[in-house]
Amino acid sequence: MAIKEKRVALVTGANRGIGFEIVRQLARNGMRVILTSRDEKKGLRAQRALEKQGLDVVYRKLDVTSRASVRALAAYLAKQHLIPDVLVNNAGIMIDSFSTGVLEEREDVFHTTLDTNVFGALRVCQAVVPLMQQQGYGRVVNLSSGLGQLHDMGDGSAAYRMSKTALNALTRGVTFLRHVMHPNRVVRGNEFAEARPDRR
Repeated sequence: MAIKEKRVALVTGANRGIGFEIVRQLARNGMRVILTSRDEKKGLRAQRALEKQGLDVVYRKLDVTSRASVRALAAYLAKQHLIPDVLVNNAGIMIDSFSTGVLEEREDVFHTTLDTNVFGALRVCQAVVPLMQQQGYGRVVNLSSGLGQLHDMGDGSAAYRMSKTALNALTRGVTFLRHVMHPNRVVRGNEFAEARPDRR
């Protein structure tokens, strides 16, 4: 495996908000960062904005709900010798209402939310973490929420809450993987202040 000039980070859902700032901070700390998003136009705009700041940022289109898209990204990473040292699963959606409880929410809202927030992160882990294991080093960070905490679980935004609880379980599962040290769950603050409906 080729020797990399600098550490590499991969951030999903990173064309705006928290993901964009994570890319900025990692790049400012000397990493080459792969910024991904479902919307290519918005992603390239974000990448160019960071490049103008003198930051080493690469853009790749990624739809975490598509296994083909995730596999294509993993193939690109391997071919370009851009195996991440850090994986940040930030892509997520919040399309349910805080006033709607688990018994009232539509089933399709649960399916859509879980497909992005849980299975999306799982797909990326399954495709990218084996590459990290091959290089003998890796860190995984999953963006979670206080709404997913079982000890303080309430009603409202039922699909989102359930998805973040499941994401926490995924984070614990990654803990036991060889050569992937210290996976972390980062809890978002004040998620209601962010634009909610669209998937990043």
